Amino acid sequence: MAGKIKASVGRKGKNLPEDVKTVQNLLNGFASKFGLPKLKTDGVPDAKLEQAIGKFQQEVCEMRADYRVDPGRNAMKKLVAGPAKAEAERKAKEKAFYETIRKEMDRARAEIEASAAQMLKKAGLPVNLAHDFAMSATAPPFNHVFIWASNLKPGDLTPEQIKQNANASVKDAKRTIETFVADAVRKRDEVRAKIAEERDRLLKAVREEVRKKAKEFGMPVDKIEQTYAEVEKTVEASIKKIFPGEKDIFDYTPKDIAKLGQQVLKEGSNHVKLVIGNAVKVRQMVLKTIASQRNSTLNKLKKVAEAQAKKAGLPLKSVEMLYGKYEKIAKEQFDKFTEDETELFGMDVKDVTDFASKVMGEVEGGMKAIADEAAKKRSSVEKDLIKQIKAKANAMKLAANQVDEIIGDIGNFAEDQWDWLMGRSSGGDVKDIGKLAGDVAKEAASHMSDLLKEAEERQREGESGEDAKTPILLRGSEEGIKQGGFSFKVSGKSPDPKSKVLLIVGKPSLQLDITKGFSKAQMVELFKLIDQGNLWSSTIDFYAIETTDGKPDKRTKSKTLSLRAPVAPFKGTVSLKGLGADKGMIYTGNGKGRYLYTTPINGWYFLKYGPNFERDPKMRGFDCITYVGSANKTMAGMSGRGDGLASHLGAKKVNMEGVSKEDIVEFFKGDGKSGTYIAWWKTHCIAVVNGVVHEFSQSKGGFNSKAAASYGWPKTGNYARKL
Repeated sequence: MAGKIKASVGRKGKNLPEDVKTVQNLLNGFASKFGLPKLKTDGVPDAKLEQAIGKFQQEVCEMRADYRVDPGRNAMKKLVAGPAKAEAERKAKEKAFYETIRKEMDRARAEIEASAAQMLKKAGLPVNLAHDFAMSATAPPFNHVFIWASNLKPGDLTPEQIKQNANASVKDAKRTIETFVADAVRKRDEVRAKIAEERDRLLKAVREEVRKKAKEFGMPVDKIEQTYAEVEKTVEASIKKIFPGEKDIFDYTPKDIAKLGQQVLKEGSNHVKLVIGNAVKVRQMVLKTIASQRNSTLNKLKKVAEAQAKKAGLPLKSVEMLYGKYEKIAKEQFDKFTEDETELFGMDVKDVTDFASKVMGEVEGGMKAIADEAAKKRSSVEKDLIKQIKAKANAMKLAANQVDEIIGDIGNFAEDQWDWLMGRSSGGDVKDIGKLAGDVAKEAASHMSDLLKEAEERQREGESGEDAKTPILLRGSEEGIKQGGFSFKVSGKSPDPKSKVLLIVGKPSLQLDITKGFSKAQMVELFKLIDQGNLWSSTIDFYAIETTDGKPDKRTKSKTLSLRAPVAPFKGTVSLKGLGADKGMIYTGNGKGRYLYTTPINGWYFLKYGPNFERDPKMRGFDCITYVGSANKTMAGMSGRGDGLASHLGAKKVNMEGVSKEDIVEFFKGDGKSGTYIAWWKTHCIAVVNGVVHEFSQSKGGFNSKAAASYGWPKTGNYARKL
């Protein structure tokens, strides 16, 4: 029957399976409210079950733990009664216990105050001060009651013992009151004289403090005088407030007055620091705002430059030309703004933001003017070049396809020149655009002459005409992983329907048919050719060529396009144990690790850096955490040392959080001996599989494995979670 057992369960018990399962189920009901471990209800007795029984006996039954549950005994009755009843009983005991303490505390307080009033009256002192006098005079013993009581837990003392402790505190308090009252009258005259003396000393000391602190922070003279007047008023008010009046004067000794003087002086000094500190804070805030506005303005300028370049159809490299000059102007303006720091005491944040807006307005217009002029000149140069090409080609009677080819080639050439010249300039003005346009036009005209001469020579040799074979144009670039790694475009193909366009991958034997254009779908085929030619991570000279009668026609060969291939992919098994098999994988540096792209391409795993394939052979590898992440087939969660990746992978805590070397070694000798774990400390992240560490280590130069029990763990701060 549920809730009953036939025989004992736990340490040295009979542990019948059904009885064990019953106790496991009942204990699990207490887990959340009483901090017991959650048990598997499998009917199997183990150390975890015994520990849970022991904790239940101590926490719920309030008995000495024997780690066994017997039929009909108290522990079993409590289990069957359930957690709700146990919780109610516990709360009732706590309430009664703390109510007893509160009542005794109130009684002690009232008795102390009554004794103080009686003693004051007998000594001829104001009885209406009994409460304040009693409480201040007896603070140490009375506070002792509170401190003592606050550390108690239900069951620590009986009600009678609580009462005895309160009575002892009352007795101590009465003795202290008697001493205070006896001394009060004798000390009055001494106190009056000391107060007058202390007041004069304090005012003088605070005046000096104001001058010293103000000068220390470089405040202007007018600010020093203003601060002095403000602080002096506050100190006078503090003296009146803190020092006793005639009716209270008997309470204080000369030493007390000196102490109060120190309090006033401390408050005065604090106020001096506060007033001057506030002024300095305002200045610091202004300086911080200036720095923030300076950075913000420069960032805005960069974005404005990018927006203006985009709007004007300019290359991204042109941003430097737009931004450079005005970045310098903005920096100079901000530097001038902060030349005299004493002026910053009279400034506020709004003054700074207004200044930043003014600077932004001044430079933004200049950048727009440059961008507009560049777009205008660029268009003018392009139109003029096309006009020249058509006029000269017409005079030479060149074929239409040759004219289109030359126009396309010159357009690309001019675009490259604009990109290069504008990217090379770190700052310019509207007048500089005219010179730049002249340079582009001059270079393009020279290139145009060469192309026209070449076309004319081919025409004289009889190789031109509408069906003639001429060099085709190849364009391309390195792209991100999602774009396939490369992009290629071909123009200028002859109208011959039988001809094909081949992309040559570094070597004539490595050919890719791109007659219908290159697409991402051909990425695998291209990577196979790169692998076949052993061209990984090298700069490949691509070119396109057209076939005639099924054979590559040298007349159609395009110019060479040099692009970098990704580093060699990882062709092994992607697992914690298998990554070390690739001898080429290196430790790339702390915080500079790459990770494997989790989607295989042609069965190969490529190294990824941001959105791109890794192309630098010196970065073909991991750091400690990217090794663990890559082996677990993830590309996320690796911003921290190990906690972020552990959370991302759903690793479960196993009570190994920030533990010592001894604790974690013991864990991997015992509970952690089987299974897969992610482990880390402040400077390193590793994986542990069945008690063996697998890591990528800087000191080992790459992959390394070692038994976890003999591994070099730090003395403290070790973490481990189970995957």
